[in-house]
Amino acid sequence: MQATSTSTKLWTKDFLLLTLSNLFMASGSFFLIPTLPIYAEKVLQSSKTDIGLILGLYTLSALLMRPLAGWALDIVGRKWVYLCGMVIFVILMPFYLWATTMATLLLLRFLHGIAWGVITTGGSTIVSDIVPAARRGEGIGYFGMSFTISMALGPVLGLWMIAAWDFSTIIWASSAVSLVTLLIALTIHYPVHTASIQHKQTSWDQFIDKRGIPTATLALICSAVYGGLVTFITLFTQEKKIAAIQWGDFTLPSSAVFFMLYALGLTLIRPIAGTWLDRHGPKQVLGYGFVVLIVGLTSLASIHTLGGLMVASAITGVGMGTILPTTLTMVVNLVEPEKRGVANSTFFSAVDIGVGLGSILLGKLADIVSIATMFYFCALVIFIPLALFFLLVLPDYQKKLTQVNA
Repeated sequence: MQATSTSTKLWTKDFLLLTLSNLFMASGSFFLIPTLPIYAEKVLQSSKTDIGLILGLYTLSALLMRPLAGWALDIVGRKWVYLCGMVIFVILMPFYLWATTMATLLLLRFLHGIAWGVITTGGSTIVSDIVPAARRGEGIGYFGMSFTISMALGPVLGLWMIAAWDFSTIIWASSAVSLVTLLIALTIHYPVHTASIQHKQTSWDQFIDKRGIPTATLALICSAVYGGLVTFITLFTQEKKIAAIQWGDFTLPSSAVFFMLYALGLTLIRPIAGTWLDRHGPKQVLGYGFVVLIVGLTSLASIHTLGGLMVASAITGVGMGTILPTTLTMVVNLVEPEKRGVANSTFFSAVDIGVGLGSILLGKLADIVSIATMFYFCALVIFIPLALFFLLVLPDYQKKLTQVNA
């Protein structure tokens, strides 16, 4: 079992370094999200189906790796599993320069997704260890801000680099940022972790934590909505003819405005929601989060102007930024310290499944109806986790939390 501290100090050196490392790692990954499809279409002459595979395989391999990563984090220990994922991520990044066929690019994305699955599961597990238990919601909220900041800056910087230079510049920049991530990670003091004898016995429980499944299901449904949202927001803004922002010779597409304002909403609400959760529990914070997300999605579906897009994007970000960190903290709260790796992998596996299914199923719906109608449908879908939370998940969570803390 890892050593724990009774201190309530949140902003320790290790917490800052871990958050900074996560920021750089996620930024290097997000450089590629909007630019790989451009490279595949223009250079490799790929079809839309192949482009979907480029993004989908990354998520799929991360999903397949998460249960094994969670098990390894709890059995082998946090430090070496996390650092091994980092090393693989850094080594693979320059190989995009030689991915000159669709087959090699897809293979590289699959392998890179494995490393991504290890790093993201490991980072969330380690931050759960090093933050004080009384401030876990707040700490996870601040840690998650590193993802949202990179989500806002990464795609914009990637699009700027490919417009100003070429795809190879993005790869070298991503490689450099990833190397910085590894160097920072090497300076972190990781919690000492020793698995118990019972925990070393391999069973299904070593890969999936059943106690967190009800709460993770809420995240899965919301992530499905997110998958449809980010997949079709660019086409939606084009259909709506939402004007871009122009600063001299620099043009910021309206879809980029969505990502920036969405990330801003996520960033601003995370520490507030985390503190609220720590002090008052999940009932109010998640209830309000679901309602805000419904309002945001409904507003987004009905926008016609850039101003409307900005407001709706921020509201949607506030809703999603309340729900996902809160449900993650709830899942972690239900397990013993030595099972936090499995708990994190359970949660993020649910998120990956949701994003993948949402992109596919909501895409089929968008073929039948308009994208705006699909967004209205997404708003209706959020009533499902809202009802599940109050009727089933909250009573189940409170009962299990009492048992864990007994």
